Amino acid sequence: MLRAAADPRYLSQIEITSGQEPKPWGLPPNAPAAGEGTGGIGGTDAVPIDMVLSADTATSMGLSVGDLVSTQALGTVRISGLFAAKDTHADYWQNNPSTLRVDFRDDGDHPPVYTGTGYVAPGTVAAFAQAGVNLTTTMWYPIAADAVTTDNARALAADLRGINQNQLSIPSDIPGVTALVSLQSQLDRAIDTSLARVAATVSLLSICVSGPIGVVLAVFALGVRAVIERRSAVLALAAARGASGRQLRGTAAVEGLVLGLPAAAIGAVVAALAVPVPAGAAAWLVPLLIGLVPAVLFAVLGGRRSFRTARRDLSARARGGIRLAASVLMIAVAALAAFLLIRRGRLDTPGFDPLLALTPLLLALAASVVVLWILPPALQAVAALTRRGSGLVAFVGTARALRDPALGVAAALAVVVGMSVAVFSSVVLSTVDGGSRAQAEHTVGADVRASGTIFTAAQQRRIAATEGVAGVAPIAEAGHLSLGLNGVTDDTTVLLTDAKSLHAQRAAVPADLGRKVDGRVPVVISRDLAQGRPVGADLRLGLLEVRVVGILPTDSALGPPDAWVLVDRAFTTDVGQGSFTPATLLIDLRSGADPAAVASAVRTTAPDAIVDDVAAELAAVQAAPTASGLRVTLIGGAVAGALLAAIAVFAGSVTASPSRNRVIGMLRTMGMSARASLALVAWEIVPIVGAGVVVGTLLGLAMPALVVATTDLAPFTGVEGTLPIRPDPAQLAVVLVGFLVVTGIATIVAVLAARRASPAAAVKMGAE
Repeated sequence: MLRAAADPRYLSQIEITSGQEPKPWGLPPNAPAAGEGTGGIGGTDAVPIDMVLSADTATSMGLSVGDLVSTQALGTVRISGLFAAKDTHADYWQNNPSTLRVDFRDDGDHPPVYTGTGYVAPGTVAAFAQAGVNLTTTMWYPIAADAVTTDNARALAADLRGINQNQLSIPSDIPGVTALVSLQSQLDRAIDTSLARVAATVSLLSICVSGPIGVVLAVFALGVRAVIERRSAVLALAAARGASGRQLRGTAAVEGLVLGLPAAAIGAVVAALAVPVPAGAAAWLVPLLIGLVPAVLFAVLGGRRSFRTARRDLSARARGGIRLAASVLMIAVAALAAFLLIRRGRLDTPGFDPLLALTPLLLALAASVVVLWILPPALQAVAALTRRGSGLVAFVGTARALRDPALGVAAALAVVVGMSVAVFSSVVLSTVDGGSRAQAEHTVGADVRASGTIFTAAQQRRIAATEGVAGVAPIAEAGHLSLGLNGVTDDTTVLLTDAKSLHAQRAAVPADLGRKVDGRVPVVISRDLAQGRPVGADLRLGLLEVRVVGILPTDSALGPPDAWVLVDRAFTTDVGQGSFTPATLLIDLRSGADPAAVASAVRTTAPDAIVDDVAAELAAVQAAPTASGLRVTLIGGAVAGALLAAIAVFAGSVTASPSRNRVIGMLRTMGMSARASLALVAWEIVPIVGAGVVVGTLLGLAMPALVVATTDLAPFTGVEGTLPIRPDPAQLAVVLVGFLVVTGIATIVAVLAARRASPAAAVKMGAE
């Protein structure tokens, strides 16, 4: 069978490989109208119609240049030439696949049918119209994808939905005649999906960034404080010689500007070069504000009181009430934010959510407060044990950690946030990956799925013998029959299968569907048909007596979207079919088999089949820009959190070095070894880091539940509703070890840096 196609610009898309392009064909005088007489539209005396076919189509149909083909609709057609596409990946061929490949149909009950589509000369269409041939014109409107932005995408999707529901009036060459054209596009759905992915990415990005931003501010404060502490003697001398607090703060603020603004400007320029997209003034204002933070901190911490040497534990009781009130308030605010977020649920209009962005930071602050609450009792218990022992390092270390802790709220916040973001990123990644894989498996229905053509018994045997294939379950559609009893029936699609093969892949399908039960044919029905038809119900499928022995989810990826009945192939003739002709194969793979290699082998065995596999489906989902961007964001957030925590630990240790060095100097003069003095540094850091890691891990495990309940992750996975949280123990172990390694390196660096302190100099400075 041959079909004719015409395109005024088809020669720009093809290359004639043999023969010549078709010549225009004209309607002979006194030719019969379409459908009248014999010999096609031109009659028996008409000149053959020239047509060019693709080389692949001609090979499949056994045709060559010069052959004459008699057709019922067009009369005699002459193959004037063969062509090949200039670019098979061009959009043109995505819209015209039938002109490149033959359409093959084989239902098993009739001879195979080959249908090829070739090009006729564009001028031939006028003769077809004169003959009264029913012509169909298909037009494609390309989309300028580069012009679609987040600002106009929503409006474009709305316009496309309006176009899909209406017709366009297009003037024709015939006076007074207007053609009504119906437009169809799925671009609106693609835009909606893309916007939903962007919105979900923004939500997750705000969560990943809000905590580290708070840590950045804490690290800034620790760094500035470390600088001020190291210059305390100079600042004290300047104050003693008459420098006012305003002068000291002004000088410190200038230093902060010199340090902050150039770094912020460089960072903004690097970001603009890395992401070359139009940005408004706000995109440059944020880095400027961040660059001003060091100046503000220098001004606040550079006053007279910032460098006075005093024991902080002597005024602890005076500040205890204020700290307790502030701690309770912080925990209450965090709990309220979490409660409001959960009660509100998902926003109707997706996008940046201030409450969702702020809540993780508040929870991290509350967790940091909890760390500082639980740490003193634990240290007091350790101190009680060490007081009765003979070890000086443990006793002094716990005493200093209680009375003059080196790492305070800022360092605790950094460790908690860093650990929680790392764990949160790991759990969200494994949850999204698990959801994507589950959806891919659900969509494909097996490790590899082949469909779209009739598979012969020989093809099924070759596919089953392919390396890596564990089993093949064939499925065939056997038409439509009514299912029910006593006049209460539903129209259903009957599916035939080899129950034993399908049972090997899906345990819910009984393996013995091929044997009658009490004289009735056992069937499995889709869940949407189960209303009033429980397992064990005796029904009629057409005229066949059946019994329901199983119910499966409606969307089981067996073929039809709903209302189906599964019957074993042993009853093929009972449901009115002459033979079992499967058009779908569900292919199960052995462990470790390569899905791509198996899919390629299936395409070789059945060239006309549509082959899908779970790995390719999952790769297509993960290749989307928003999905890859989400992955980079989560991994980047985890790495940034760990690095910021390490910096905070080191900066906190440096800040506490003057007080620590005075104590170590005194102890060294009393005979303490250098190794024991370095152990005191570890005592300052390890307890709060350990507590922060534990609390941060618990917070990181809890935060994904908050996100899943308030953020729609379906655009990344395709799974509707709430995703089950899937933490990956191996991945979490890697994250935990990596975080401990990074913070451990920071601890070691801080300990090694403490070796540079001179005991004599520390004692002398303390005496002064």
